[in-house]
Amino acid sequence: MKNKILLANVLLVILLLCFVSACGKVGDPRPRLSRGDNILSSLQAVNVSNLIPTQSQEGVLLTWNLSGDVSIPEKIRIYRSDFNIKDGDCQDCPPLQKGIIRELSLEELKNNMRDDGVYAYEDRDVQQGFLYKYSLQVCAGQGVCQNPSLETVIQVHGEVEENGEE
Repeated sequence: MKNKILLANVLLVILLLCFVSACGKVGDPRPRLSRGDNILSSLQAVNVSNLIPTQSQEGVLLTWNLSGDVSIPEKIRIYRSDFNIKDGDCQDCPPLQKGIIRELSLEELKNNMRDDGVYAYEDRDVQQGFLYKYSLQVCAGQGVCQNPSLETVIQVHGEVEENGEE
């Protein structure tokens, strides 16, 4: 009987010591950053700038710069919104299509970088008389992405070669 009381008292003292000692660190507790938060904070250092659409014979050539640690992104998502303005001025109408038209991997980005350090992508799926709005989104691992960049706009005039052929 005395052994049971002694054992209960020892367990009670150990339990109280666990509550009193806490974690053993001085200062207010801080939440740990998850791996996704670390990736997102790293992505903040990568910026898209000078996103410029230019009409080419085959479609729309997008060019842009990346500043910061360009080894961080795993891919760049290219977004496009399509507006048919052939039959009148309808720039305030909702887009006919909107979404991701291409995801470029880091390897594709390197292959699409010009000698002057500018990245490029040619969108060949465009039509005459359409207005297109483009934006880019930088993404890293685990599906962590920045907010899309500011949109840039181009209206396609004249004939565009279909699939790069006349």
